[in-house]
Amino acid sequence: MARTRLGTHIGVVVDDYRLDPADPGLRDFVTELLLQHKVVFFKSQHLDRHTFMQVAKRIGRTEVHPFISEDEPVVHGISPFQPYHEYPEITGIYHDEEHTGNLNAWHSDLNWREVPTFGSLLRAVQIPPRGGDTCWANMAAAYASLSSEVKEQLDGLRVVHDWMQIYFPAFDGNDETLARMREKYPAQSHPLVLTHPFTGEKSLFSNKVSGVRV
Repeated sequence: MARTRLGTHIGVVVDDYRLDPADPGLRDFVTELLLQHKVVFFKSQHLDRHTFMQVAKRIGRTEVHPFISEDEPVVHGISPFQPYHEYPEITGIYHDEEHTGNLNAWHSDLNWREVPTFGSLLRAVQIPPRGGDTCWANMAAAYASLSSEVKEQLDGLRVVHDWMQIYFPAFDGNDETLARMREKYPAQSHPLVLTHPFTGEKSLFSNKVSGVRV
């Protein structure tokens, strides 16, 4: 099994390794790689949706997106479109000429939840011959690069994360449902500088998609 680092601060590619949901060491192996490299690419897996779901459940506890849709994306161009009725935890993201997406900006998945997710698993089903790149950033390295003076200014600040900035258009003309979802998923205040519960690393936790600094 070969591991190739992709950059100075983030990313590793793993070759000659099979994501096997029957492997009792799968969770620990993947978690170790995630904690060390933040983003892990497993090449040549060819997972169908059934095995993909089994792998995800072996690695961690899966959840269903609050704004799931079985018919079409709640907001065109972005998740959560649910392509498989038997697996509501799997959401689809697709872009084409008509659905170009509106999350082409730095963000964290489900950062507006009371308990943000540990991570996301992505399975590339169809990719374009060029472009279509997804980029990641190491926010722990970003924090570490700041001066002591700036760190002191940021420590103790909080950020309000609100899904309304993303999904509000989905409730146009449906004030009753909007009010119900607003009550169920209120805006959340999280520290701007988070301390990772496993590594102790400090990282920045904010983005312009659904975060307002306070």
